[in-house]
Amino acid sequence: MVTKDKYGLLCCFLSYLCYYYGEFHCSPKHSHHHKMTPYLNLSSFAGGGKTTVAKLLIANYSCVVIPKITTRSRRKTEEIPEYIYVSQEEFVYRERKGHFLSVTRNGDFFHAIPCIEYWPVVPAGTELILSLFGSESRIVQRQVPHMKLCFISCRNKHLLYERLLHRCEIDGGNFKEKWVKNERYFATAIEDQYDFVVYNDTTPEECVEQIRKLIKR
Repeated sequence: MVTKDKYGLLCCFLSYLCYYYGEFHCSPKHSHHHKMTPYLNLSSFAGGGKTTVAKLLIANYSCVVIPKITTRSRRKTEEIPEYIYVSQEEFVYRERKGHFLSVTRNGDFFHAIPCIEYWPVVPAGTELILSLFGSESRIVQRQVPHMKLCFISCRNKHLLYERLLHRCEIDGGNFKEKWVKNERYFATAIEDQYDFVVYNDTTPEECVEQIRKLIKR
């Protein structure tokens, strides 16, 4: 029997395949701008629980994830189709072809947000469109105005510190570099840049419940 959480993951996996094999063209029937389908972009501090919250949303909704493109390898902690992993050569090829809306560099690796016409199709019955575009999400929102930017915050900095440390121990991430970036964000009014702010101070499930209320608006 296919449970709802498995169905959600299956939908995301099919979206991933559609993008990877090039079958990702917009059409009126599968419009990415369809305002009846809620579209949520999640951002957070490093270690803020963004991936865990996204995984729970995917398990509870018929969901299409809009992936980013990256040249880095997959990490152990990445369990959702947040990225399409490509070689440096393929990345450069796609960039020259004009497939990307935004390109950023992180150390030796490149990340990109694909142009809207290269997003996976959104089939009938989709309950939620989800992306994790980070600081570049405003660029996308200018083209998709009904996309809502949601920031997952944490009022307990010690808890955030411990979560990030644990994650970096698992996936080999650079804790010091990520925490310095968090501290830089703490000094700004970063939450003011988003449409909604939710808090992941207790459990991811409680955070998802806050988001569920936003989706119903």
